[in-house]
Amino acid sequence: MQEHTIVRETRQAVVDNEAKPYLLAHRIMDFFLFLIEGFLLLSFIFQATAANQTAGFVRFVDDAAEILMLPFRFIFPSASAGNVVIDWSILVAMLIYALIFYAVRKAIGVVYTADQV
Repeated sequence: MQEHTIVRETRQAVVDNEAKPYLLAHRIMDFFLFLIEGFLLLSFIFQATAANQTAGFVRFVDDAAEILMLPFRFIFPSASAGNVVIDWSILVAMLIYALIFYAVRKAIGVVYTADQV
């Protein structure tokens, strides 16, 4: 009975050690996706609510989002009313970044599980 428990614990340790690089890659990707989506969402909210563009944090977020927005600029025109700006390109960028990260995560899963079969 005790030998069976030791064998099961050993097998679980082997499985855990083999899964760590795969899980680590997913966690790193989730972290970067969270950062990218966070900057873009904050920028969208700041523009939509006419946040003070001279505030340091708003400038920081807008500068970071501007770098992330380079491939997506001018896909759609921005709608504005007074100081409020709705930049539809930000929402498109958020969707495309999420799809790219999803595809890469799936590819990592396929590569990892290909060795397991």
